[in-house]
Amino acid sequence: MGARAREAAKVMKYQDPSLKLILCGSSSAFMPTFPEWDRVALETCWEQVDYLSMHYYADNRDGDTTSYLAQAAQFESYVDTLAANAVLREEQAAQPAQRLPVVG
Repeated sequence: MGARAREAAKVMKYQDPSLKLILCGSSSAFMPTFPEWDRVALETCWEQVDYLSMHYYADNRDGDTTSYLAQAAQFESYVDTLAANAVLREEQAAQPAQRLPVVG
């Protein structure tokens, strides 16, 4: 997952190093792939992208204002989860790469 995005980002940055690239994140905390998609996408593309986009769609189809306003807490949790993924990836990137032992 994400290998094509990583390679496309490399080519775009090669053509124009001033580009700022955005990685598309999950569109809902209720998606079956959340937050795994975001974690793996960040791990795969971290060095090539500049931003992670967040998509959170709130609605009030039922006309329930109390529940609608309570979605702010869900959104906060969504943001916290994505931020934790980014911080974790940043910490991993800061560590020296593990070298495989040379056998010979």
